Amino acid sequence: MKNLDLEWLNYTHFGPRESEGTLVQVEEEFNAWMDIVHRGFTNNSSPEEILEVLLDEREGLVGSQHSDHPIQFNFGSERAATHIVSVHGMLDWLRRSNDKS
Repeated sequence: MKNLDLEWLNYTHFGPRESEGTLVQVEEEFNAWMDIVHRGFTNNSSPEEILEVLLDEREGLVGSQHSDHPIQFNFGSERAATHIVSVHGMLDWLRRSNDKS
C-alpha cells in the first residue's frame, strides 16, 4: 500500500484520513508492539503481564482502551480491556511461527 502513493486511507472503524506518513507510523507502532510481545513470549510471560508492559511503554495506549466494546467483556479490568485481544493475536502468531521452525 505504501507504494500506491495514496492521498487518503479509509479505515473501517476510524474513517478517512490523509495517508502521508500514516503507513510508516502504523508499521513502526506494530513493530514496537511486536518487540514487547516477543520479549514477553521469550520470558514466558502471561498475556496480562505483556499487556501491562505494553501499556507502560507505549504512550497513549491507556487512553485508547475501550472496555465497553462488545468483544472485550471477558478480559477483565478497564485498563486491560481493548488491547489484550491484540496481545493474544500476536502471541498466537509467534507460537505458530515457532512451531514451523
